[in-house]
Amino acid sequence: MFLSDPLLLWPDAHGVDVVWFTTEAGARHVVELDDGRRIPATTTRLTRMDRAVHRHRARVGGLQAGGLGYRVISDGQTSPRFTLRPAPGKGSGVRLLITSDHQAKPHTAANMELAAATVGPVDAVIMPGDLVNSPDRAADWFGPHPSAGDDAEIRQFLPIMQGRARSTAANGRAYRGAPLVQNVPLYPAIGNHEVSGELGPSSCSIDSYRQITGARPWYAVTIGNVRLITLFVARMWRGFDVNADLRARQRSRYQEASADVGDPQRHGRGCFIHESIAPGSPQWQWLVHELDSPQRRAARYTVVQMHEGPHGLGENLTPPFADPQRHDEYDDTGELIGIRYDYDQRDNPLLNHLCPLLEEAGVQLVASGHSHLWNRFCSGDTHYFEGSNTGNSYGAYTTAQKVWRHVPPEPWQIGNYSAADDPGGLIPQVPTVHPLHDAHGAPLPYVASDDHVVFQLLDTGTGVLTSWIADMTQEEPTPVVLDRFTLTSS
Repeated sequence: MFLSDPLLLWPDAHGVDVVWFTTEAGARHVVELDDGRRIPATTTRLTRMDRAVHRHRARVGGLQAGGLGYRVISDGQTSPRFTLRPAPGKGSGVRLLITSDHQAKPHTAANMELAAATVGPVDAVIMPGDLVNSPDRAADWFGPHPSAGDDAEIRQFLPIMQGRARSTAANGRAYRGAPLVQNVPLYPAIGNHEVSGELGPSSCSIDSYRQITGARPWYAVTIGNVRLITLFVARMWRGFDVNADLRARQRSRYQEASADVGDPQRHGRGCFIHESIAPGSPQWQWLVHELDSPQRRAARYTVVQMHEGPHGLGENLTPPFADPQRHDEYDDTGELIGIRYDYDQRDNPLLNHLCPLLEEAGVQLVASGHSHLWNRFCSGDTHYFEGSNTGNSYGAYTTAQKVWRHVPPEPWQIGNYSAADDPGGLIPQVPTVHPLHDAHGAPLPYVASDDHVVFQLLDTGTGVLTSWIADMTQEEPTPVVLDRFTLTSS
């Protein structure tokens, strides 16, 4: 039985991967093309899923510019017909839909359905992480088990991105998402929710994400006149509990649970960074080489996507993106009774090292997610953009609105924790067309709303990145342009 429609991945000038998933291994899996060819697929079983999932991949080559109809067939079961094509010609302008942080949130299906109806044809989908909630849970990728009732909500990743969802929005209407990734390629980045595991680094895995997408942890591709650089910038997410009473602590980003102090196997180790991006790390060295590559230098635009961005107004800017510093706490007898973690802003590789590197290299756009809001910042010709108010929000924190992030009390080093605004010191840009307003009528430099959805398109024919916003409490939501700005071409 099909678990999904096909998914297009990793096109080049002559071909593209067609990938689909079934419950059984089967024996005969092919891509049938409108030109009469039948391309056999290879089959693998995903190794960490909570139920049987089999992946089928066929590389379709010999493609010419323009679309070619196709469908997939597994042991006699046939998909609907879709369209595939090779990668856009180098140097050509492309239309890139940017979205992130889907996580089966209430308005994500509506977001993608409205986006597809509003922006028109796109050449690819760029996704800076958090496609799902739990990467080893099959339902998060493919929707509820086939035994679920016909009235079950379906708002998981592939159903939404393939127009097969059934998700009720605030206005009471059901939305299906849009048939996107059957017809254009997906370029994802790893978010914290693509990493399984709950304790220390040794418990973590990105195997399911890699087995589904075929993506490397970090990579670079050319899409028309764009060089897309994808980084692995994420850390373990933990709750905010902070307690000076050493006997009453729960595991969080700032401390170990009191009951776990004596058991190192139960230590969470705070919000540890999944993959270093510090100078000298393998990812950093790869990035330095990539920024100087002929492919990057030949591109008109450079877009870097990563899950956690260096700048923002969201809650997750605290604590700083830095390795946790462990502090052991003892009683008068010398017994270990507490473990807490601090994070030093001076050790933040994103602000201290990555931003200067990208800006000096002339990167025009850094696209991120994670905080479930819309905001953007400028530093010279480099724009830092988060467009993750996709299906919900976790808030924006600004001095102007007197809304404050959590800050741990002493004995934590409170000077390391930014209660409001951008910890990197940049000024958020007010949307240029239709910003939201506060209770006093002042325009807001962000969207942080559970009732609105925001989606965005980068058109590299013009260099313009446009964001649209729609109010999901309206019976017939009508997207309007929220913001529009132009990248400086190289």
